[in-house]
Formats: sequence, C-alpha cells, structure tokens
Amino acid sequence: MPQGWYIIVANRCDHRLLKAKVLGPLSRNYRVVACSIEEHVMFSSAEEWITGALTWRAVHAGENGPIDLKTSGALPPFFRSMADALAAEQEADGGKTADVDHYFDIPLNAAKVITGFKHDEKVSGVDYEHFDLLQDQKPWWRVWK
Repeated sequence: MPQGWYIIVANRCDHRLLKAKVLGPLSRNYRVVACSIEEHVMFSSAEEWITGALTWRAVHAGENGPIDLKTSGALPPFFRSMADALAAEQEADGGKTADVDHYFDIPLNAAKVITGFKHDEKVSGVDYEHFDLLQDQKPWWRVWK
C-alpha cells in the first residue's frame, strides 16, 4: 500500500491468521493491525499488536444491538473522539431503534486511521486487480477441510 502497509485478506472473519498464536509472533518484527468483518450479522473488530503483544482491541457485535462496543487495552489517542462522533450519529439517526448501525464502523475506522485502509473503500495507488493469491495447503488425506 502507499503508506507502506501490506494487506492480507482471508475468506472468513474467524480465519486462523487472526489468532493470537499467529499475530503475536508476527508482531515481534512488524506492527500488525487486524480486522474481522462479518457484515450480515454486523460484527466488526480491530486490534493492534506491537512487539509480540496485543496493544488494544475494539469489538462491535450487532447481535447485541446497534449500540454495542467493547474495548480493551491502551486505545489510540484519536479513538475516543472518533467513537463519540459515530455514537452521536447513531443517536441522531434514532439510537437503538435506528435502521443504521454506525457502531459497526468504529473498530474499522480506528484501523483506517492507522493504516489508511478500510475494506469497503478504495485507496488511490492500490492496484486491486493484481493481488497475490495465497492458498492454504492441506494434507492430501484431509478431505473434510
């Protein structure tokens, strides 16, 4: 990406690449921002790992209603004002009874502030037609997965 980040996209929001046993070691040498998105249930999460440790995490689970946000760790300095702005939009659109879920974007916008990337927005300078496709390798005998 133009900002120097690499994007890895997995086909499931609970992919094994998003587990602590992968993100922790990877972040020993690289700053890592990981997101999970499942739009049909309005689930989103973002977390940042630095030097092998989880720094912060934000999770929105739409199944708990549109006003749901769980956070942990040392949130980035911009996080609170960004979250407050989206919470105000949610209230302006009807709060808990709104037909929109602005809280869904809170974790994803936090990741975007850091990386410059959000899954549903185009980034200038990125060639979306030429990503490398990585395949999971499975043993020949493991037909069930």
